Amino acid sequence: MSQDLLSLCPIFCKSHPILRVQALEDKKLAHLSQMTYHLRRHVHHLNTPQLTQQAKPLAEKKQGAQAVVRALRILKLFNGKQTQLSLSDIVKITALNRTTVFRLLSTLVDEGFLVRHEDGPYHLGPELTALGGLASRTDNLRQLARPILKQLVSTVDERATLEILSTNPAGQPTMLVIDEIDASHRLSISDFAGSHLPVYATSTGKAYLAHLPSNEVDQILNEPLDAFTSNTLITKTALKQELNQIKEQGYAIANEELESGLVAIGVPIFDGEGTAHASICLAGPTVRMTAEKLPQLIQQLQNAGDLLSEKMGYRN
Repeated sequence: MSQDLLSLCPIFCKSHPILRVQALEDKKLAHLSQMTYHLRRHVHHLNTPQLTQQAKPLAEKKQGAQAVVRALRILKLFNGKQTQLSLSDIVKITALNRTTVFRLLSTLVDEGFLVRHEDGPYHLGPELTALGGLASRTDNLRQLARPILKQLVSTVDERATLEILSTNPAGQPTMLVIDEIDASHRLSISDFAGSHLPVYATSTGKAYLAHLPSNEVDQILNEPLDAFTSNTLITKTALKQELNQIKEQGYAIANEELESGLVAIGVPIFDGEGTAHASICLAGPTVRMTAEKLPQLIQQLQNAGDLLSEKMGYRN
């Protein structure tokens, strides 16, 4: 039926019942056709590459998180009673698909978290041993250091930190702050607990580097050094000269090298083998860490460092 005829329906269809029914059917078909058109456009829009690319990372993120959880649960299956597990054992315990379990196990083996000799059972690998040892040593170090740092802060009333050499998520060498005792001042400095700080721009990092073999220092400083302030040493020659001085005097100073207005003093902590194991520092704003106060603060920090090194088994 033509559009002109449909427009005449209110007048014309009263005297023609058949045409009235036909007109209503045509209207329904026109409405259905319009709905179908919009539905097709909507489906086409959902299938566009842009939306598909937006949805893909979300799906991958969910799948990635699920894989990590499953891998960790597999590692937790190993204990004092179950030191070795076969592929079939793990499939049975986890109720996961055999192919999925094999893929997860292969990844864990490749990364050193599990070991498998030929077609034998799986057992925990060297990477877990290394991580467990590091966690144990770090926890023991923190327990030994905390009372010493608390006493130090109560004496000098400046913030103290305990730091170890680590790497950040990008794989760059850093000093990781594993403990921190705050001072009572209202005018304070940034909270560094849990932070990864650049080795070459911190007093703790420089105190640590000064007691490493030169080849290890070169490995740590094998990338360009970024300037955080105008005081940051960014040439390796100048930094190595300062490291020699630090080793002779027994302490390092970072004078506004990491942050403007921040001064820090660091000393190394040695273990029973005489190896630099960690560093501790005192840090505060320039208005309090003055040239007049530094000698006293250095002496107090060195005393604390000597005590902690002694507790770590170091004998000078």
